[in-house]
Amino acid sequence: NLMTIKTNIDRGIKDIDPTRAQEIGNAINEGLSNAFRHGGATNVRLSVKKQPNRIQVQIVDDGEGPKRGKGGLGTEWFNAIAGPNWKLRANAKQGSTLWLRIPVH
Repeated sequence: NLMTIKTNIDRGIKDIDPTRAQEIGNAINEGLSNAFRHGGATNVRLSVKKQPNRIQVQIVDDGEGPKRGKGGLGTEWFNAIAGPNWKLRANAKQGSTLWLRIPVH
C-alpha cells in the first residue's frame, strides 16, 4: 500500500457526458499523482460533487504540501479543464488541498 485514497463521489456524476467525464478523470488522476509523487502523501481524501452547471473536486492529502516553482503538467490540466476556477493551498498543519470547479457543458 503506497497511498490510501478515501473517496466520496456524488451519485449524480454518472449523468455527465462521457467525454467530459474522461477529462475530469484525467484531472483527478493528475491531482492524485501529484499528491504522491511530489508531496509524498500516504493518505488522500477525494470528494467529487455534482452541483448546478459544475463538478466540484476536492483532493486533500497528508504530504509535504505544495512547493514553489514553475507549474507543470498538473497546472496545464487544471487550467484547461477549470480555467481560473481551481486552487492549490497548503493545509494548516500538513499536506495540501486541491480544489477544482469544473464547468459541465
